[in-house]
Formats: sequence, structure tokens, C-alpha cells
Amino acid sequence: MLNDFKDVINKVKGKDPKKIVVVKAEDKEIFKAALEAKSEGLADFILVGDEEKIKAIAKSNDFDLSCLTVINQKDEKKALLESLILIRSDQAHILMKGKISTGTLLKGILDKETGLRGNRILSHCLVGKISNYDRFIFVTDGGMNLNPDLKMKVDILNNAIELANKFDIEKPNVAVLSAVETINFDLPETIDAATLSKMAQRGQIKDCILDGPVAIDLALSSESAEIKGVNTPIAGKTDIFLVPNITVGNVLGKSLLYIAQGQAGGIILGARAPVVMLSRSDNASVRLNSIALGVMMCM
Repeated sequence: MLNDFKDVINKVKGKDPKKIVVVKAEDKEIFKAALEAKSEGLADFILVGDEEKIKAIAKSNDFDLSCLTVINQKDEKKALLESLILIRSDQAHILMKGKISTGTLLKGILDKETGLRGNRILSHCLVGKISNYDRFIFVTDGGMNLNPDLKMKVDILNNAIELANKFDIEKPNVAVLSAVETINFDLPETIDAATLSKMAQRGQIKDCILDGPVAIDLALSSESAEIKGVNTPIAGKTDIFLVPNITVGNVLGKSLLYIAQGQAGGIILGARAPVVMLSRSDNASVRLNSIALGVMMCM
């Protein structure tokens, strides 16, 4: 059983190291993340970008990049294409964002001919662990899809279930979040939640125990469910928190990290390879955890 991110890292480290290709890697924060992950035995790295700039940044910050592979490509679009080719040809397994714009990266990933487009939409999943909850918390989607419709939510959910399975959670408990537990025609997300619940009941959504609409207090506390008189099998033991829009997901995810002082990592799912997109505000542990999630998805 995985209890925290230390367990996650120990599970994936040293086992047939995967290769992570970084697009436009001219960034000291990228070097820090790559060198730490390399030293932990999580992955090998290929840095694609302006080799002259990479060497200059490394020198000015006293980084020894001799253990990493550097491919010289100054042009952003060509660097992306070269990175995608490495993954499509199985020379690398995980794509990681460097100093390339998010729009350009996603456009390349979704290109029908040269990209990594899969059978589902791309979605972000934040994985958090806080001290007063006995399991990992999967929050989706707080980083990619602004206001997903019902069909998109099915894909987002299936992406998250696949990630939860990698944590040895065979049938994750899913809460489709809203402000209330009943249908409210002024809250369209409650209708989506009820539909998803019925789809799961009828076997259209598989490999999970799903209920919705559910307010977050019920998802986190069986006592709250008892007080409110709501009978739900996921109360107090929810794994996946499917949010109605990116704002709710972003606030929930960052609250776990900054208010609850939890551990966290994030990953983009739904492509033919995992995609790691680190933020400049991510601390060292979030960077390492996110890389570990990418490696875990390849296992």
C-alpha cells in the first residue's frame, strides 16, 4: 500500500529507468529537477534546446550536466518536433515542458500526424496527500479544461481512474463534486453529476464506485454524510474528486498544498505518453513528485 509520495518514489525508482525528454530545456529550474530525479534513480533525461544557452546557464549555476543528454536545437517548433519523434520512436517515454509556450506544446501534442494524440482528451490530475486523510486525493481537472461538458468529464474521469490504478487502487471511489447533493436546475454541474452516477450504475463508466452530486464535506467525512442523512458509499473515503470546472479544481488542488501543507504532484494524462508541466512556483518536492507520477504512468 502506498501511504505517501516517498512510497511512490520508492516504487518507481531504479526499475528500468524511463527517459524524459525536455522541450526547450534552457532553464536552471529544469536542471535542478532533472538532476534530482536522476540522482534518485527515477529517470534519465534528454534536454532538447539551445545547447550554447544550456551550457552557459549550467556553468553560471554550477550545474554538472554531464550525466544528461543534450540535443542542440535552437528553434522552438523544431525542438518540439524532435522531442515528439523521440517519444513516437520509443527512444523516450515521457514529455516534459521546458521554456516552450504551453499553447505551442499542446498544439504539437495534439497534431494528428506528428503528435501524441490519444483516444481521450488531455486532462490534468493533481495528486495530493494530507496528514489527516488516510488516502491519496486525486483532483481533476484543475489545470487543462476550463469548463468541460459531460462527454469531456467522462474522458477526464477515465484518465484519473487509470492513474489511480497505478497506485494499486483497483476500484477508486469517485465524488462528482458540487455545492449540494441534490439536482438543482440552476447548477448544471448537478445534472452532469447525476448523469455520470447513472452511467456508472449502468456500467457505462467502469472500474470505479461513483456518486454525485456530492459536496466536498461528504466526500471527505462519513460523519457529515450521516448528519445530512445522505447515504453514499464513498463518504469519507473518496479517492478521485471530479470537479465541475478548472477554477474549482485549481483552488482545491492549491489548498491541499498551501493550506493543508500537503504533498502534491501533477501530471497531464490522455496523450500517448505522460506529460509533465512544472510551474515556476512548484517547490522541489512537487517537481520530484510530478516526475515520479510520469514514470509511474509508464509502468
